[in-house]
Amino acid sequence: MRSDWPSMTAGFVCFARGVATAAPITQATLADEAARSLLPSPVASLIPRTGAPWARLAQWPLRVASAGLVDHLALRSAAIDQAVREAVDAGVSQLVLLGAGLDARAYRMECLGAVTVFEVDHPASQTYKRDRAQSLSPLAKLVRYVPVDFTKDDLARSLREAGHSAAEPSVWVWEGVTMYLPREAVSQTLSVVSAASAPNSRLAVTYMSTPAKPIPQGLRRLLDLGLSVVGEPLGANFTREELAALLQEYGFSVEQDENSRQWGTRFGGHAQLSLPFRQERLAVAIKRS
Repeated sequence: MRSDWPSMTAGFVCFARGVATAAPITQATLADEAARSLLPSPVASLIPRTGAPWARLAQWPLRVASAGLVDHLALRSAAIDQAVREAVDAGVSQLVLLGAGLDARAYRMECLGAVTVFEVDHPASQTYKRDRAQSLSPLAKLVRYVPVDFTKDDLARSLREAGHSAAEPSVWVWEGVTMYLPREAVSQTLSVVSAASAPNSRLAVTYMSTPAKPIPQGLRRLLDLGLSVVGEPLGANFTREELAALLQEYGFSVEQDENSRQWGTRFGGHAQLSLPFRQERLAVAIKRS
């Protein structure tokens, strides 16, 4: 594996989006053909070819083997994509992807034709991403890479130097990241996001909700061990009320907070396959002033 390969989680997410693209899983078709280009060839070859007669047949074992991750990510992507489209329709012309990983929105969302996309991620991960993305044609107006080591670099300064304007509204996508961070790091990032957000900016952030019943200690240790092996042990989780209060502290008012149950109602999909990941939620918030 290349030393600049992004996290295992980023690879799994990209692979799952590619599998979901092979044949429609939801009513909101996920057309992420870029996923195949962003993955190493041996991994990309496992993704069924989109539209092939056997695509759906080949897709099903991968959906089941992923324990529902493919279905969950198809729904999560549909919900975030809708939030991005609504922000663009409202006049937002800057999209910031925090912890971009192998996100391909700049290469697959036609609504971004007048939008500058800022991809924020670790410098090593971005070296791999930029190399793989050379064969792709962006649909966004511009794609600007913002290399940031969150343990050492100043995110606010890095965004300014990349051309991001705090005087213009932005839509921020923080997908699949906060659950691996301590609460202090979540708050610190929100502070930067708030300072760089003009009125009418939007934030789409996924988070791990606090379970109604505590996870058994043995199961939690096993889960932490598995995630530690791939370098991303679980961090913070929040109740809906805690997350809303935290966003309000930084000027963002939650307009919507849903999980795969609600996404499935809006976009269709297989409710049972996405069930194991229902603890992950998406909050969409707006900064009024």
